[in-house]
Amino acid sequence: MSEHHDPYGGSRLAQWAICPHWESGPSGPEAQRGTRIHAAVATSDSSKLIDYEVQCYYRCISYLEQFRQDNPGWNILQEKWLDGVIEGTGGTADVLAWGDDMAVVIDWKGSDNAEDSAQGKSYALNAMVHLGVHSVRVVFFNYTTGVAGYPAEYHDKAALACEIERIKNNHIHRELHRKIPNPGCSWCANKAKCKEASEVTTADLTVAIADNLDVNAMPIQQAGIMYSKLAALMKRAKNIESALKDRIIQAAESGEQTGFKVGSKGGQRSWRDEDSFSSKAQKYADDAFLKFPTIRQLLPPGEMEKALIAEWGASHTDNIRLLISEATDQLRYTTLTKEK
Repeated sequence: MSEHHDPYGGSRLAQWAICPHWESGPSGPEAQRGTRIHAAVATSDSSKLIDYEVQCYYRCISYLEQFRQDNPGWNILQEKWLDGVIEGTGGTADVLAWGDDMAVVIDWKGSDNAEDSAQGKSYALNAMVHLGVHSVRVVFFNYTTGVAGYPAEYHDKAALACEIERIKNNHIHRELHRKIPNPGCSWCANKAKCKEASEVTTADLTVAIADNLDVNAMPIQQAGIMYSKLAALMKRAKNIESALKDRIIQAAESGEQTGFKVGSKGGQRSWRDEDSFSSKAQKYADDAFLKFPTIRQLLPPGEMEKALIAEWGASHTDNIRLLISEATDQLRYTTLTKEK
């Protein structure tokens, strides 16, 4: 595996097409194994390989030999550098072959790879321009299984250039939100920042709601993350609303000037209509069930449930829960009105 790639070349493009914030982390054991296998294939020397790497090496050698036989007269080079048509996207092709007005790029991989990946498109664009051919076929060969992915073939230089430029710029400017999780997360150097980035997304959503953001104009990746954060944000907003209201009420009741006036109930919460509450209870009633003379103020649901069970008996627990659930539309909360 050649380490020689431009800043925006090679497999990085494939990762950035998924998540613009991806950054290459330290090489793990699999990456190091891949480097050894690539070097062995390029030099036809397997003496430094260990374990099953030798089998991977021979799978590559066999595939390449069969390719030579199937394409007599073609130029076939290994570890061939291709300058980037889009600045900074040059890279080294493991195998570059051409003839009959077309070219083939073979890339050795230790796992399955998307056939239509950005890395393959970059190779295709660079080969098409520099070799002057009209089509380029890209093959990702999995040396652990010996299977060559169905080759993708490209003909449109302009479309390829536009896509590679877009992926590069998305990474440079980081305008799209992170896609979390994705397969590349396992070897991304930015993993530690993902939680922080998710919090930023929540803040972005707050601004988006306030500004009536046009969701139809939003990149789909950003829309997906915002949607996933919406429920948590609404719950957080409700908690903040309740805490702020309680604080203002307490301050007003102690005589502080808050800028808000408190509704007539002065912070108390009660049933709008006790008769309505009684009528709901009647649905589940027997004589014992209707004896609830002490409930006046609205308690938190858990405390209300305990109080009613204590009065009516545990045998009515299910009906009590239904009653509390159905009666919630009868709550009257203190209102806060800004003073003029």
